[in-house]
Amino acid sequence: MYDAISYKIDMIENSSQLAYLKKQVYTNFETGGSMREAYELLGYGEWKNLPNTLLEVKSIKEIVNGSEIITSSDVTEERIKTLSDNGELLNYKVLHFATHGVFIPSIPELSALVLSQFEEERDNEDGYLHMGEIAELKLQADFVNLSACETGLGKIYGGEGVVGINTGFLNSRS
Repeated sequence: MYDAISYKIDMIENSSQLAYLKKQVYTNFETGGSMREAYELLGYGEWKNLPNTLLEVKSIKEIVNGSEIITSSDVTEERIKTLSDNGELLNYKVLHFATHGVFIPSIPELSALVLSQFEEERDNEDGYLHMGEIAELKLQADFVNLSACETGLGKIYGGEGVVGINTGFLNSRS
């Protein structure tokens, strides 16, 4: 669910501003702070509902016996992290995310799945499940389907290969 959120923030205009933003982002990674302002400054802030995603997940539920779907404003970072922390996420062999995805080449660690967005942040959750948070999830899924744009993109690092949203799932804890 993407509530209409109005941002009154200037976007990054030059390399000095980007360097400063990167410093702030890495500090927030260390302290567990929100990344919402960083996404806004990079021009990612307003998300429209995706047509047919609800139909997509309901169709999967009809085809796959025992499926559980989480939709609308229930698809939050807190919910996903709670499922992970209490071990429930370990029970899922297939995960399917039908949402927006964002790849940020200038700061690939910010690449994320866009979950429910709210006017006010809840429990320091910004609505973006970024690579580092994905990697911290405890899961044992045999298959993770990212039905989202930009999830196949990544930045190439020597010795590491392509780093993108999917990297978080490949590095997740079990």
